[in-house]
Amino acid sequence: MEKKPNAVKYSIIAVAAAVMGLSFVGCTENKEESVTVDEVEIKLTSTKNGVTLSWQNVKDVDFYVYKSESRYGEYVLDDINPDGNKYTDNAHYCYYKVVLSDGDGKTLKTFNNIGEEIEMFGQNVYIVSPDDDVDSVNDIFSTMHSRMVNSEFSTRRYSFLLKPGEYSDDIGINVGYYTTVGGLGYSPVDTSISSLTCLNRGSGGGAHALINFWRGAENLSVRSDTTWAVSQGVSLRAVDITGNLFLHDSGGYASGGMLADSRISGQVNSGSQQQWLSRNCEWGSWSGNVWNMCFSGVNKPPTGSYPSVKYTVESSSSVREKPFLTFDNDNGYRIAIPAMRTDRVGCSWTDGERIERYISEDKIYFAKPDRDGADDINAAIQSGKSVVFTPGVYAFDKAVNVSADDAVLLGLGLATITPTSGNACLTTSGNGVTVAGLLFDAGEEKSDSLVTIGTAGSVTTGARLYDCYFRVGGSYEHSAADTSLTVYTDNTLCDNMWIWRADHGPEANRSYGVGWDVNDGETGVKIYGDYVTAYALMAEHYKGHNVEWYGEGGKLFFYQSEIAYDVPSQAEWMDETRNGYSSIMVDESVNAFTASGLGIYSNFHNEGIVLDSAITAPNKRGIDITHIATVKLNSFGAILNAVNDYGGAAGIGGINSRFTERFKTD
Repeated sequence: MEKKPNAVKYSIIAVAAAVMGLSFVGCTENKEESVTVDEVEIKLTSTKNGVTLSWQNVKDVDFYVYKSESRYGEYVLDDINPDGNKYTDNAHYCYYKVVLSDGDGKTLKTFNNIGEEIEMFGQNVYIVSPDDDVDSVNDIFSTMHSRMVNSEFSTRRYSFLLKPGEYSDDIGINVGYYTTVGGLGYSPVDTSISSLTCLNRGSGGGAHALINFWRGAENLSVRSDTTWAVSQGVSLRAVDITGNLFLHDSGGYASGGMLADSRISGQVNSGSQQQWLSRNCEWGSWSGNVWNMCFSGVNKPPTGSYPSVKYTVESSSSVREKPFLTFDNDNGYRIAIPAMRTDRVGCSWTDGERIERYISEDKIYFAKPDRDGADDINAAIQSGKSVVFTPGVYAFDKAVNVSADDAVLLGLGLATITPTSGNACLTTSGNGVTVAGLLFDAGEEKSDSLVTIGTAGSVTTGARLYDCYFRVGGSYEHSAADTSLTVYTDNTLCDNMWIWRADHGPEANRSYGVGWDVNDGETGVKIYGDYVTAYALMAEHYKGHNVEWYGEGGKLFFYQSEIAYDVPSQAEWMDETRNGYSSIMVDESVNAFTASGLGIYSNFHNEGIVLDSAITAPNKRGIDITHIATVKLNSFGAILNAVNDYGGAAGIGGINSRFTERFKTD
């Protein structure tokens, strides 16, 4: 027998609704075909004027709609059984909870976290507000860190986006693998948090940060001393720290890294960091000196003569900072494009106009890994949209091709593109293309080049690559890419790049996916474009040259490289008649090239391996290479010279180093 509705109960609900100013429609006489509770789906539709929630009819079930201004805020009952199985709100970017209840008030089903932002960014982006419940926010931060702190080769990806405002002193963020944190204000000072941390892995005397890769934070102010113990594949940009910044954790080994466009009121202490680039920063002072510390456009660079101190200083720099997401209620989500700054010292946001232009929300395609293929993204780009890659792994059987001028591709949470058919991950043919915050991971079938910027034989200009990372090995049993990055576009800026043929696999099996014939990567990067500038270029472990430079007028400031560990024998590792492949090869045709602040290290796993030259370059007046550190990290083999046959050896015997002030050309 069909259950009759509880009339008394409905009367109470109707009275309550009237007191609240809500409409109430009972579910007893609804003749529309109904579904079961388990079959109900809530559909959110955005319009210019607001949002609509709609659902199927269910007999004898009430729908309670609760609303909150933010995801982890207070949800307040806003409507009960809205007419036509539809709820409409004339607001944007709010969150909703829909509770299904029977006539006796028993909850049958609850739909949580319904909102435009989740529809837009997906489930792996957590957008928080200063008004959110502190315990709920801390629980999310803590849960994600626990999940990712040891997940070096995980396929999970996460992003935290913080709306402007001052967050509770009880909220702190500890950043794990494949996690990025970003403020959504127009300046770092718009979003203030109590603490930001990245600590050593391990415990006791063996704790270190040597594999603290793939994470980042930007556009935030931090109200306390900050420990950021990281290595390669990490970004720290546009942060305003009230206190000191420690680039190590209690003296544990660390191998970074880059700090850009940031202000630290106290001291930056590099401690045990092996190498580091600070670009366009302001601070009270700097302390630290290991192998290769570089400074460009810093207000108070440390002083001293190389190689007594391992400092390389460039007085100013000319760069456009990385694009970033912003939010306000009037404009919604936009990509901010910073202005070009010439001969700049200090931060971009402390004086003057930081932003040149914005890309509006309706001109952004928010890609999702569980929905979009390369064709979908290419169609969006061809329609004139820029792309935000929400966190996840995108497995593509063809390349994303950026043919439009001035398009921006912005990754969140180290969004990762991997090829499945020996294809490229990304190619560009437009001018002024920006690629930022993406990880390109070689697949099992060999790719010629994972990413190609520009086209051979065609003239394009003005590409910009920020926080782009490349990996060959560790993710699959076998992986291969002949070259990881190829650049044809003139006047390209490369700002913080880690190009890595993996020397180890996941923690559970460090040999998985790595080996001389297992992860096959011949060359890290080939640069054919003229006037290419690279700040913080890190390229490691490739079987041939890590970097090949063919373009004129190139500039490299701060370079870090380890030679391949796993060279099987000298006979299998010869560059014609020379022993081994130099880390950087500048082609003999090049007439103008400058490089400074270069660290090249060996850690051969087999005896008897010798590298004749860390760098090979033409002996011409236009070639200027300075401040070269060659370091031998174990007792096997040797690096015999810094550049060509000049500079002397980090040689036979135990761990040792050699520092060369300048390559003297004829």
